[in-house]
Amino acid sequence: RIFPNCDDPPLHHTDPGKAYIDMVEVFGYDLNDIRQFIINSIEGAFVDESDKKRWRIDWLKEFDSLRSKLEIPTSPQ
Repeated sequence: RIFPNCDDPPLHHTDPGKAYIDMVEVFGYDLNDIRQFIINSIEGAFVDESDKKRWRIDWLKEFDSLRSKLEIPTSPQ
């Protein structure tokens, strides 16, 4: 499962936000992919299941809300 990460931001001249931007601009992933990357990152986190459950609800709600404000057609998954 893929999810963007920046192991050492100063060394690699990046940050977590830029890693996601690069996934779209450099590698051609779309917003459906980005949403899945968010899910993958939550699933891969070393936190308890209650945190993961809360993060899935909160983060995906925020992502979906922001995406709905864009005038970009979404392709079916």
